[in-house]
Amino acid sequence: MKKKRLENDEENGEEESGEDWQAMEEMGMESGSEGEQEEEADIDEAGNDDEFISGKEYKTNIQKLKDKDPEFYKFLQENEADILNFEGEQSDEEEAGSEQESDEDEMEEEEGSEEGTSRAPKLRKDPSSGRLIVDDALLEYLEENLEDPSAQIDLSDVRLAIDVFTACTARVGADIEPPEYVIDEQPIFDGCVRLCFRSIGPILCKLMGKQDDDDEASVTSKRRFKKYSPLVKQFLQNLLLFVSEVQSEKVIVSALHTISPLVGLFAKFTKLAKRLVKVLVRIWTRKTLNCRIVATLVMSKLAKNHSQHFSNLFKSCYLGFVSNSRDVNNDSLPLLQFMQRSFAEITLLAPERSYPYAFVYIRQIAIHLRNAMIGKRTDLVQTVYNWQLVQCLYLWVRVISKAHFVSGAEALNELAYPLTQIIVGVSNLCQSSRFLPLRLHCASLLIQLQANCAIFVPTLDLTCDILDDVIRIVAKKPNIKAISKKKETTILPTEINLETMLKCGSTQMEQIDWRNAVCDYLFRIFMQAVHITCSQAAFPDLIFPIAHRLQHSIRRLKSPRFSQRMKSLLQKLNEHAKWVRNEISQKQICIDDDLQVLAIRSVLNHPDSPFRAFYRQWEKVWKLQMGEQTSFNAKGESKGETKEKQSKNRKGLNQKKKNDTIKVEVEEKLKMTPNGKKQLIEQKESSKKKKKLKKQVAEPAGDAEDMILDINSWFEEDE
Repeated sequence: MKKKRLENDEENGEEESGEDWQAMEEMGMESGSEGEQEEEADIDEAGNDDEFISGKEYKTNIQKLKDKDPEFYKFLQENEADILNFEGEQSDEEEAGSEQESDEDEMEEEEGSEEGTSRAPKLRKDPSSGRLIVDDALLEYLEENLEDPSAQIDLSDVRLAIDVFTACTARVGADIEPPEYVIDEQPIFDGCVRLCFRSIGPILCKLMGKQDDDDEASVTSKRRFKKYSPLVKQFLQNLLLFVSEVQSEKVIVSALHTISPLVGLFAKFTKLAKRLVKVLVRIWTRKTLNCRIVATLVMSKLAKNHSQHFSNLFKSCYLGFVSNSRDVNNDSLPLLQFMQRSFAEITLLAPERSYPYAFVYIRQIAIHLRNAMIGKRTDLVQTVYNWQLVQCLYLWVRVISKAHFVSGAEALNELAYPLTQIIVGVSNLCQSSRFLPLRLHCASLLIQLQANCAIFVPTLDLTCDILDDVIRIVAKKPNIKAISKKKETTILPTEINLETMLKCGSTQMEQIDWRNAVCDYLFRIFMQAVHITCSQAAFPDLIFPIAHRLQHSIRRLKSPRFSQRMKSLLQKLNEHAKWVRNEISQKQICIDDDLQVLAIRSVLNHPDSPFRAFYRQWEKVWKLQMGEQTSFNAKGESKGETKEKQSKNRKGLNQKKKNDTIKVEVEEKLKMTPNGKKQLIEQKESSKKKKKLKKQVAEPAGDAEDMILDINSWFEEDE
């Protein structure tokens, strides 16, 4: 067994030393198979059994000793009679047997008549398959016996309810063996699922010995666990299959609410716990926002209360996030941001356990960057300049920024420096103007680290380098064909969102709207970067070279709107630098005295300082513009829908007008003939008769049973 463990350790070491994205998937595999662990447990139990000798064997050995050596037996009787007096003592096995018998007696006394005779109604069989058909009578019987808190628990009824839930799982489409029961009617199916969700979980927790809501499945005795584990395992397996097959949002949310109090039972079974993690991660990465919120709550409960499953959950969540961030658009970006926040919360539940994995994953990004910097090939650059790596940077920036405010996460906080070096290297890898949006992403990432981790990052130098590229792009005359017909407005157009862009084409760079969007985004980065450092005593020295670079760059700007903004920014920088110098010169400072340093920081952090007042004004205008943009997008969608409706109505009106004109022309022609009036009267009467016949034929639909699975309207009555 030692050899097997060594081999498993070597496999884990090889998995962690991988240098591609596939190594992350290999790291998701746990060391050692479950079959080997079960074999080890069996071997340990067998070895422990060999150490003990039963009472019968002890008596036979004493009898043999009496026959072979009677003199030694007499000596023992005279001197060591306690050794031979074995009748008053019991072996460990007999004591264990007596304990088991006492446990059984106690369980029988506590539970009473659990195995009562079932009074379930008889069911008819399906002639085609021979299975029993669940009807209203059986559903009413289960509701009466399972939902009554005063009634005693009958195991036969619990088994029957679990078998019925197995039939519900098969009806949803799970790939399982045909169950004993079958459900043909949709209302009965809905009622059975509601009953199982409400009742079976609390009953199983009560049987297993769960006492409090906070105490996750505190099993009182091993005997109790062995007795009821098959029932619990069957229900939990069916519950996971049901959740994985259902597509309705309401049903998934309600199923996750039933899983939440059963997390402790899932943790008792290692295989079921792994399957639960897979199901939760699949919902967390692919379903709607409401489903993801509930899945996050269940995952945090599993990670908080059962630390043995934290590593599997952490690795599965990270791999799911990486695989889900291949493409970013306006619809997927809010979901990815929610995944980043929830992953940071799960990580900080156990920062000591998550630190080794975070170190390996950040190191993996650094290896990709190193290979791209050495090789300088397009394929290697493409491994860095993609959404997966950029979203991973956003993820780790959020984790480390949140770890700075959590006690016990000092190890994660130390990863801020290597992550900063990686972001700077990604920004400087390719200086092409096509990847200008990606460099803007890197600048915003560095600003987040600098603001949350209380570290200094030269973000202003990086933004000045980006400003030089923007000046080159704006200096070129735009193509007349690429210019949009819309007037230039302060509101950002709906088609251009730099948050969902990594690179841009040559035709896109010639558009005026795109250039204005880039200038606005860059100005926002400048404002945020200066706002972080404006309360520092070294602000005048820090801004001095930046002010010279801005003054030189403003002369080359050909965009009047952007150059006016940058001039006002440069003016406020100089005013704030003078204000900081005056405040510092008025006071005597001793650097060794911490109280004086804190007093100066509080003075420089005054809200009425020149730059802070300017920043508040700009922030109000920016928020108004963003609010107008969202309302503009909503109005655009509603306008598009109303235009479609108006066009359809216009088409219908035009057709009616054409039909009316044709009818009038035909009637006038008929009136000119001698028998024309009679023909018109006969046509009107025949048309009335046809309308009456159509009304009689078009009867309302009956109450026929719909066999198609439609569960979108579930749980509306309960809510």
